[in-house]
Amino acid sequence: MGPPFWIGDRLFTPEDIELIRWTTDRFEGLSQTELASTICENLLWKAPNGRLRVHEVYRFWSNWHRPGW
Repeated sequence: MGPPFWIGDRLFTPEDIELIRWTTDRFEGLSQTELASTICENLLWKAPNGRLRVHEVYRFWSNWHRPGW
């Protein structure tokens, strides 16, 4: 399943995926939580209550290496 695709309320584009890859490579020394927060900040991905969608990033990562991604 390549882009575009939806996770929750967000449509991910090829540009979003490239930004996630770049961020993951650039900041590989961060903890998973810090890295997920950075990705959310870079994508401006927040819940209606204003919190970053960190758990959705974890869900994205869990599918990242499955066939078709």
